[in-house]
Amino acid sequence: MILLDIVPEDAAVFCVGSRLQVKKIVHSCDNPNWFFSFHSHSDQTELIYIAGGSGTYTWENIPYQVKTGDLVVFNSGGIHAIASDFQNPLDAWTCGVSGFMLPGLPENHILPDNMVPVLQAGETAPVFQSCMEEIFRQRQAQTANAYPVIRSLAESMVLLAWQKIHTQMRERGKSRSGFAENILRYIDQHYAEPMNMEELSRIFHMSSSHISHEMTATFHISPIQYQIRRRISEAQWELISTNRTVREIAEHVGYENTNHFSQLFMKYTGLKPLEFREKYAADPE
Repeated sequence: MILLDIVPEDAAVFCVGSRLQVKKIVHSCDNPNWFFSFHSHSDQTELIYIAGGSGTYTWENIPYQVKTGDLVVFNSGGIHAIASDFQNPLDAWTCGVSGFMLPGLPENHILPDNMVPVLQAGETAPVFQSCMEEIFRQRQAQTANAYPVIRSLAESMVLLAWQKIHTQMRERGKSRSGFAENILRYIDQHYAEPMNMEELSRIFHMSSSHISHEMTATFHISPIQYQIRRRISEAQWELISTNRTVREIAEHVGYENTNHFSQLFMKYTGLKPLEFREKYAADPE
């Protein structure tokens, strides 16, 4: 028998006033066409555990290849994108958290802004996967006192990730920023609203051609194409994580015409919305 005494520290790690909230838990797997265009979350930080497969996670316009056992940390407000490898699809767990503050960092930040967002979970990999799976199970079953359990598991993951960061500090390179990022952030916040180049030109006091050039040069996609992909990406999440009807999802992401939405969804994913839900939604049991 090996007995280890555990001596509690006097001070809590989370700053005074923190009350971590779990915003979402998503399991994405077996989808070679999975993508999520450049976007940001102003209200949450994402912890992503790669349980299998491989893919590319882009953070602030710098791509990172991820594989089994990697832990990805996306602070709130950062621009990022996701693309699964076609031959070896991602098996990824995503937990969104907010309402917390760690020493020396802004609210809803786990990672210093100049650090690489991809870590190696190492010996704690089974812990991250187990926590993600249990949060998912608790949320799905809606058992009594589920949320306190969910919050405790998420707090443990945040602290483990914070601990990992201090042993794997790697400074990332410089990314292109400024005007193009401002355009993307604006579209990201208003993607479900009617939008055209003339309106963007008026808002940013620049010609539509200059706006299109800057956006394409930085993110390799035009503003209008980004809006469409952002809408389709959001629809993908909603199809696998909510019980909303196709009509409700279409309206929520900005399409009044459900048929038009379905045609676009088919064009970008290769599946009709209900086919996508049936193939990739979590097993309700």
